Formats: sequence, structure tokens, C-alpha cells
Amino acid sequence: MSAFRIVFAVALSNGQILAGGPGGISVYNEEWVLEEQITVQDGLPDNRVFSLFLDEEDGNLWAGTANGLGRFDGEQWITYGFEDGLDDTTINFVSRAGEYIVVGTAYGPEGGGINLFDGERWSHPANFDSAYDDPNRFDNSVWDAVYDDNTGLTWFATENGLGAYDGASFTRYTTEQGLPGNFINGLTLFEDGLLVATTESGAAWYDGENFQVFEPTRGYMINDAVVDSEGFYWFPGGSGIWRYNPATGNWDFFEGGGDFPTYTAYRAVADDDNNIFIGSEGAGLVAFDGTEFYALDRPAGPVATSYWGILEDAEGVLWFLEEYGQHIDTYNIANETWEPEEFEVCCVNPLTFDAEGNLWGGGETGLWIISPNGDATNLTTEQGLPSNQVYHLAFAGEGVTWVATEGGLARLEGFEVVEVLKAAEIGLVSDWTRYVFVAGDGSLWVGREGGLSQLTPEGTWEHFGIGTLFTEGFSFVSYITEHPDGSLWVATLGDGLYQQKDGEWEHYTPGDPGVRLSTPYIYSIHIAPDQSLWFGTEDGVARFDGAQWWAWKLEDGLNHWNVNDILVQADGTVWFATSGGITRWRP
Repeated sequence: MSAFRIVFAVALSNGQILAGGPGGISVYNEEWVLEEQITVQDGLPDNRVFSLFLDEEDGNLWAGTANGLGRFDGEQWITYGFEDGLDDTTINFVSRAGEYIVVGTAYGPEGGGINLFDGERWSHPANFDSAYDDPNRFDNSVWDAVYDDNTGLTWFATENGLGAYDGASFTRYTTEQGLPGNFINGLTLFEDGLLVATTESGAAWYDGENFQVFEPTRGYMINDAVVDSEGFYWFPGGSGIWRYNPATGNWDFFEGGGDFPTYTAYRAVADDDNNIFIGSEGAGLVAFDGTEFYALDRPAGPVATSYWGILEDAEGVLWFLEEYGQHIDTYNIANETWEPEEFEVCCVNPLTFDAEGNLWGGGETGLWIISPNGDATNLTTEQGLPSNQVYHLAFAGEGVTWVATEGGLARLEGFEVVEVLKAAEIGLVSDWTRYVFVAGDGSLWVGREGGLSQLTPEGTWEHFGIGTLFTEGFSFVSYITEHPDGSLWVATLGDGLYQQKDGEWEHYTPGDPGVRLSTPYIYSIHIAPDQSLWFGTEDGVARFDGAQWWAWKLEDGLNHWNVNDILVQADGTVWFATSGGITRWRP
């Protein structure tokens, strides 16, 4: 499922609808038109947003993300993390419970998971008996909280039971007290005082002693409970949405993929005009106007929210490859249009196109060669590959292709495996090979576990590792390419850049005089038409023309600091595939 149509969290703010998901926070106006996208470029801790909360007491907007908690005070975003006292930086939820802002984290130590903020410092409630994967204790992954001012209890939802806290001790509720499941993912306190818990196996209400299940929801994943302006209860879940009229006892079910536009519905909010706004997986933000459901439109453009690579096909169409997913967005340079690529082969990571227009791909299901008309050839261990985990490949001319796998190197002639090179044969300690490159002189360069190896045109191997070339910070080779001047460039994770020219190596790292690298973690290298080198890093972009360095970071317009790949067009337009989407720079 592509990340672009996922909305986990929804909130209302002065007539606006806020939708949080993998692409940040989408802001819709009163006409339900998207007018703003808030991302890390605006100060958000991370583009992956799991929870939103507008605090009516002070007007602050809180966002729980995959990399910290964000608070917008009307002027700027402030980020909270480990150093501030949070148990974890993956934030499941944020809300207010009484005098505290309450944050539930995805992980934590024993007794952790609940984080309380009094406006100045973070603390934890006393006597919260939580642990990881102990069936007799609360789980330290906490998903929601509500405060009941009628009873003085604060209720906490965890992955193993529901807790009622009186300020001194917790009472634990599980399926033994009537809950349909022990994974509690949501809590709602309706205005009439009714407490509703939603679980992986249905929704239930509290009768003062035990929980009573809303029977039509039993056995279904229910993600939230809201009440609309007419008093109907709404239960978004894993198969659609249930609606209950407490006045008559009647139920309606809006089936996912039918009445409701997609299968899974997440959090929801209701406004005073009887509109319901629902986050979903597959349709983004969905609105119900009292009659029917609408998936709110987004402007034309790329639809995934993070990308790991860029390819250009024979027609000059750019392929942007989704990070942590299978979605592909394409951009037609000639007519400047975006379209999703209908790529029908599952579980393939596109790697490159050959001169005939075939797409070559890897992944955990072997090597794939897909022709322009869609015919697919799949090579696995049954056809001679040393492993089905394929990381990279390089064309060597005359129909020869080298393939880097988890189990060693394979040499193909055409589509046939004719040779396999294992570690023991070439003097290595491991068969794991991540990168392969064929240089202009015919040398084969291999990025492998522990270093870099070269097979010379004369047929001899030379190996480079920590101490013989790399420093202690070296993790692995991430990219290899050759400049038109004949020099070889090697990018590493943890050890910066290396250039080999005329047999001599030069090392570029942060802090070197004149070098504009802010990190030794380099993901990609691209050689532009003007022969300058562009480097994608974990902290922005660097460019080197052989004499001078330049650098661009988040504050310069990139939509994320993680720049995974770069492509430069003939006219100088530069495309960046980042963990926050796509950035285009025009000269």
C-alpha cells in the first residue's frame, strides 16, 4: 500500500481539518480543499505523524511522530525526545488528561510508556506496572488516555490491558472484566460520561464495574469511537465503519471497499455540522457529509511520501521508487505530468534499465528482467544464483552482467548464470556483497562485508578494508561510480568519500579544509552533465566540481535531511529522492 493515501490522525482547528500521516500534516480549509502541507521543512520532528492533538487550554498543536514529539506554539515547532525525559521517540499518541499533557510511547523501560508534561518538565505516574511481553502486566506501549473529572480517574490504553489510575495506583482491566481484547488502541469519553474502549477485537463501554461489548463490533479491529452532532456513535475499523443510534438501538455498517472507499479506517473527528472526518489506509482523509463519503482530493503530483531511488527509462521518463514500499511515481519530462506506474510484479526493487529498455530488479525473490512489453524473467537459486537476495548489478558489455547477492557474486551471460564467485575462492571472510561496479578499464569493484575489493583486468584480486584503506568509522560501501576523468569515487556509510586517481586514494570527510560534507554517511553519487559530482547524504546534499564545494540542507529548501538519490537532467534541473518526498531544484 502506498504511503500517500494513509492518514492515521485527524484533528479540527478553527474550521480547518488537520490530517496526519506518513507525509506530515495536511491542512484542509473550510471548503475541504488542501491548502498547506506541514513537514520537517517547517520544523516538524518527522514526516511520519501518528497522533494530533489541539490543546484548547493554550492553543498549542501537538504532533506525535516517528522521531519525537512536536509542539507548535503558533510561531515555531519545539521538539521533545529522549533528552527531555521521554521514554522513546516513537510517539503513539498525545492528548490532555487533567492538568497534564499525556504522551504514550511505543517502547519504554519497565514501568515506562506513560509520559506526563506539566508545562515545564516530564514525569511518569507512580506504580505503573508495565513491561514488554509479560501477559500479567501492562504493556509499555501506550496508545491513548482520557481523564474522567466525574470520577477523578485517568484511563490508559496499552497493548496488554486498560489501566484506571487514581493518582496513586492502577487498576487493570482485561478480557476478564469484559473487554473484547487486551490490545487497547483507543479511548473515548463521550459528553454524557460514557467511557468507550476500542480494541483489536471490538469496542466496549464501561458500566461502572465491567465492560460491555458493542456486539456488532466483536471480532473486528476497531480503531476509534466518536459521537456526531446528532448523537450517533461511529466506530472506524479494519473492515469499514460501524454506526450506532443509541436512541433506537439500530446499527449501520459501511463496508470497506464498498460503502466506505477503502478497507481500513483509523481515527476520526466530528464537527458541529454533523460532518465526520476519518483517516484511512488507501483513501487518505475521508469526509462524510451526512449522506455519503468523499475521499478528499489532493493536487496532482507524486503520491508516495518517501523515496529511495530515481531511474530514467528509455523514453526519458523518471521513475521515483518508494522507500519502504513498492509504489512507483513517474514524471514525464516532455509533458511535465505525474502518473503512478502500474508495476504488476510483486516484491521487486527496480535497479536499472539496460540498452534494450529491459528493467532489471532485485529483492528477496531473486533477479528479475522485465521487458518493455511486460514479459518477466525470474532467476533464483534454482537457475544458479548463489542467493535469492539480490542487492545490485552492473553491466560489463558483450551481454555480461555481474550480480551482487547475499550469497556471493554471480556472472551472467545473457539471462544465464555461468559463474558464481564465493568468498573462500577470492580471499574474503563473507559471501555478503552489496554493490558491484564495472570500471572503464574493465576492473570489477565489489562493495562487500568489511570493505571493498577489486578484480583487475589481469584477473587478480585486491582487497581494501579497515586499516588498509578505511578508518574505524567505516560500515559499508554504499555507492561506486567513475568520473569522466577516469577517477573512481566510493561512497561509504560512516567513513565519508574516497577518490582513486592514478592509483592513489584521497579521503574526504567532514572537517577537512574546504570540504562541505556535514556527515560521513553518504548514500549516493551522481555525475552531472557538467561533470560536477553531487552527493546525497544523511544530512543534505553536497556538490563538488573538482575545485569548489557547495552544500544544501533542510533550511535551503530540501524537504528532508535524508537524501537517498540524485538525478541531474541535461538542462541542469536536479531531482532529489528523500525520506520526505521529492525536491526539485532548477538553476
